[in-house]
Parts: sequence; structure tokens; C-alpha cells
Amino acid sequence: MKIRFSTKILFFLFALTILGCSSSSDDENPGGNTNTITSITLARVGTGTLFPGDTVAFEVKGNTNAVVTSSSSITVNGTQINGSSYQTNSAGQLSVSATYENLTSNTIQITVDPEPVITSISLFRVGNAPIYPGDTVTFQVVGDTSEDVTNQSTISVNGTPLTNNTYQTTTVGNLDVTATYDGLNSNTLQVTVAPPPTKFTKNALIEDYTGTWCQFCPRVSHAIDLVNGQTDDAIVVAIHRGNTNPASGSYDPYNFNAGALEDMINLTGYPTAMLDRTTDWTFPEPNNVAQVTNLTGDNADLGLAMSPTLNGNNVSVEVKVKFGGEISNPILKIVLYLLEDGLEFNQTNGTSYYGGVNPLVNFEHNHVLRAAFTDLLGVLIPSAEIVGEEEYTTTITGMLPASIENNSNLSLVAIVVDAITNDAINSRSANFGDSQTFQEE
Repeated sequence: MKIRFSTKILFFLFALTILGCSSSSDDENPGGNTNTITSITLARVGTGTLFPGDTVAFEVKGNTNAVVTSSSSITVNGTQINGSSYQTNSAGQLSVSATYENLTSNTIQITVDPEPVITSISLFRVGNAPIYPGDTVTFQVVGDTSEDVTNQSTISVNGTPLTNNTYQTTTVGNLDVTATYDGLNSNTLQVTVAPPPTKFTKNALIEDYTGTWCQFCPRVSHAIDLVNGQTDDAIVVAIHRGNTNPASGSYDPYNFNAGALEDMINLTGYPTAMLDRTTDWTFPEPNNVAQVTNLTGDNADLGLAMSPTLNGNNVSVEVKVKFGGEISNPILKIVLYLLEDGLEFNQTNGTSYYGGVNPLVNFEHNHVLRAAFTDLLGVLIPSAEIVGEEEYTTTITGMLPASIENNSNLSLVAIVVDAITNDAINSRSANFGDSQTFQEE
């Protein structure tokens, strides 16, 4: 009986030991060994057509998504390659597979297409800006495969081969340009070398907001004298402001209602001098004469010419505007002023200029704005008339104001302004009886 009992106990303990070991193993790895790679997949890196000479790369991944490319051996058409990329050398099919440890991947087929053959070429000009004598033109040759073969082509201008793909023009006219490549002839490209765009004298416009009562206004008058001593290309307009009541301390007999202009520039006080309508002449103006003279030159894109006539009190002004070849302003306006010189009236003077005398008795006021025969901000030039190397002509009429003192001292000023920015593009003055031509450079 004791032996039988002992055997049962031993059997029971043995069974518990086995169960205990089994339970412990499952607790350590309940899902099995999931990090073991049991298969691999080979794939090409990238897409696109391959041609002889191109390099193709490969990647090897295990079924656990681990990348094992660097630990794998890759074979192309039965030959193991170094690394994971292969440079093709001829057209055809590539059979590619990989091994990792004792695993073999799928086999992928890769096609290497034959090198595309150029069967025609096209010649192009690089850029589309107008070409003038002295400019350099650049050409490009492209095959029907979209390959750029410029450096392998011979480009000829009017039958003369170039040493490269650029040509410097010398004269006005047409150029016939062709190219050859590997026995192929391009289209004939005709390039026009245009006459240089017309340029005009650029006159700087000074609009001087002033007053006979204004104690600091002689400062700008002196600065204008300095400008006129350095250039003939400054157009001055003195816009007098003040009270029309002779009993007022701010009385100015030449007051002109220029509210639209003052609003345009946000005028805050006197004197104020504006250059080309919208640029402040920097204080102190006598020290900044160069700011005005720097606006003059020979590079204006439009010019003005006037023919003013006076019949009694009737004013008629033929205004011509010529546009250069590079005119780009789409909306332009014309302003026409009537000015008078030689007007004598006392000028208050709180400056050291003109001897520091106060008042300046019978001071000579010149360039005084007496009438505007257009809106102060200008009248539109029809957009259809704004054409490079063409002229626009208009006739503007008006009546002399009764306040004019001496018809012999009258002049006209025409201004062309950009209707968007209000900048003066160019300006010019003329006397009655003039028949002006354009100031072409």
C-alpha cells in the first residue's frame, strides 16, 4: 500500500513540473518569435524609363518589414553585383533576385529601353526681349527626344557658322539662323534686330507750393535759382496759395485754387516743393540741388512738343506726345498749365537768402501758375494711341484769365503723368509762337 501511494505522488509531482515549465515558456513569449525573418522581398527603388548607362537601385525587405539590403546579395542576370545598385550598359531585360542568409527573394524583371534616337532638331532663341544693335542673342537646339544638343550642334547666322551658341548683333535688319546636328538640319529661325528705341530729353518738373506771405518760401526760390544755374532741363511751376482778401495777413494776389494737387500730395505746409509731382524735394532745398539735376538726362521714354497760339484772349495749344520703343505705361494723362513771369509783389522773407531783407520789396515772381487748361490731375490719352515709336496729337484750348498782367511774359507747360501713380513721366515748356520738335536723343 505504501509503495502504491508513493508512485501516485511521484507521478502527480512530475505532471505538475511539466505543466509548470510549459506555463513559464508561454508567459515569456506568448505570441511566438515574431522578430524572425522567414521571407524576403526584392524591389526596385524609383520608377521611370531606363536607358543604357542609367543606374538602377534595389531594396530588400524581410517579412517583418526590416530593411536588410546591406546584408543581402543581389544578383543581376545570374551575376552578383557589388552593393545595391547596378549601372546598365545595353538595352534588354534584367532578371534580378536577392538572397539573405538562407532565404531567396522574388525575381523581378526590369526593362532597359534602347537609347532614344534623335530624328529631327529644333532651333530656338533664348528669351523674347526686343533685340537692338549691340545686343547678344543666345540660341538653343533641342532634339525631338527633348534632349538639348546645343553644344553638339553647329549654329549659323546668315550662312556663317558660330563658334558657340551666341551672336552679337551689329546692325538693324533680319538674321536667318540655322543649326545642324549629326546630319540633321533645323528649322530656319528669323531674328529681327530693331532700330534702337527712341529716347528723349528728360526734363525735371518742380512744382513749388508757395505764397507771397510765406516767410520761408524764399528758401525754395533761391534753390530754384541754383537749379537754373546748373541745367536748362528743369521746368518750374510756382503754385501760389493764400487769401484773396488784401486785408488778410496771408494775402496773395496770385492765389490759385490747387486743392486737388494739395490733396494728392497730402500737403501739410508751405513751402513745399515737389519733384516730378510726387517726390519731396528734400529740405533744405538749396543743399539738395543734385536731387533735381539727377532727374534730368537723355533717357525719357516719351517726349513732348507744343505749338501754342494766342488770338486775342483765345489760347490754342497743339500738344504732341511721341512714345519711345520701350514705353510701358498703359494709362497716361496730359496736364497743360499757363504761367506768367515778371510779376512784382512784396515777398515776406524770414530767411537769410536775398540778403535777409524783410520784406523783399517788389520781388519778381516767375513761373506763376495762372490757369490750367486741363484738369489738374490731367486728361486721359486714349490707350489705343500709346504705341511705341508713334505720335499722339491733341489740341487744347482755353481763355486767358482777366488777371494776366503782361501777355509777353506768358508760357505754357505740358506734363504727361502716369494716371496710376501721378508721377510726371516728362514735361516741357513753350512760348506762344513756338513750333517745337521733339527733344530726341
